[in-house]
Amino acid sequence: MSVNYDRVKNNLSDYLAVDLNIGQTTMTLNDFNNLPSFYPYNVVIWDRAVYEEPSDDSDMEIVTITSLVSGNIVNITRAQSGTSQKNHSAGNWVSTMLSTQELVDEHRNISNIHRVISR
Repeated sequence: MSVNYDRVKNNLSDYLAVDLNIGQTTMTLNDFNNLPSFYPYNVVIWDRAVYEEPSDDSDMEIVTITSLVSGNIVNITRAQSGTSQKNHSAGNWVSTMLSTQELVDEHRNISNIHRVISR
C-alpha cells in the first residue's frame, strides 16, 4: 500500500460507536470526520481506558480502512500487520498509526523506483 504521508495528520483518533465482532468487515465510528477521508490507511483499535499504549493490549488489532460506506460506517480489512481479528467493545479507541509493514512497503517502493531510474 502506497500512502502519501503528507496528507496524513498525526495523532488522529476516534472511538467505536458500536461493538466490532470477529468476522465483521464494516466498522461504525463515533465521528468519522476525526479521521482522514482518503483510503486506504491503517488504524489501530485498542482499549485505551485500560491500556495507555496499544502494544500493551493483547486484544489490539490493526485494520485497514478501505472505503466509506456512509455516515460514520467504513469498510475494513481485518487483522493487518501481523495482528489477529479480535472482538472490540463500543468505546474502544481507533487511532491512525504507521505500522512496520507500511514502512517496509514504502522502502520496497522506493527501492523499485530507484532500480527503474538507475537503468
